[in-house]
Amino acid sequence: MELTMTTGQPRPEKREIDEEVVRLLSRTKMTLSEIAAELGVVASYVGRVNREFNVRPPYAHYSHKKPELSGLKEKNIAAILADSKDSVSEIARKLGIKRQYVSFVNRKYNVRPRR
Repeated sequence: MELTMTTGQPRPEKREIDEEVVRLLSRTKMTLSEIAAELGVVASYVGRVNREFNVRPPYAHYSHKKPELSGLKEKNIAAILADSKDSVSEIARKLGIKRQYVSFVNRKYNVRPRR
């Protein structure tokens, strides 16, 4: 019995899916969720393949998301982090962007908010 996808097409073998995940991770700026949707798998599967084949660092997908979330680029966020006494969470809230993205920038530029 041949398994089929919801599209009615035969389901590709796991190895073929893994190869396509690796190809998309290494050659595109798609997020893990976008790749999962494209291939009809769950995002955790894409993350597992990423870890297994060490294609991208764990937080690399944040740098591929639109960093101009509120008109700010990574270096601008790093400068705000360096000049602020606020926590990463508070800065993210004030900027209207996700805390995880601010944390990513904090680690990437090795910036610590002033206390």
